[in-house]
Amino acid sequence: MNIENLRTVDGYPFTVLATGLSGDHPTAIFVEGHGVFSLDENNVCSAHPGMSVVSHPHNIVRYFNVYRAADGGIVMGSKAFNSEAERRNTSDSARALFGLRVAYNAATGRVEAQREN
Repeated sequence: MNIENLRTVDGYPFTVLATGLSGDHPTAIFVEGHGVFSLDENNVCSAHPGMSVVSHPHNIVRYFNVYRAADGGIVMGSKAFNSEAERRNTSDSARALFGLRVAYNAATGRVEAQREN
């Protein structure tokens, strides 16, 4: 598979330094600002999973609690949940003003947020 136009799991572009290397990690990539990483035959970087290469553009959806801030504004919680049901099944959801669904489209680079409940 040609990985030249893909991104890492964390969304970084990279440059392929070498392929066909001997050993368990036949591919080396360079991620600017982060360094050089070695990938196994499945394009996974076991030492730094976020630097593994995504085999296709994907969408990421996470759910957050939104709370009232001390100054009267609002603040988004730091804990991300994989589903709205998971978010609601926490003790913190009772304190939340509402839930927030955040979706990232890797193909377009767009982020969309939608209020839940």
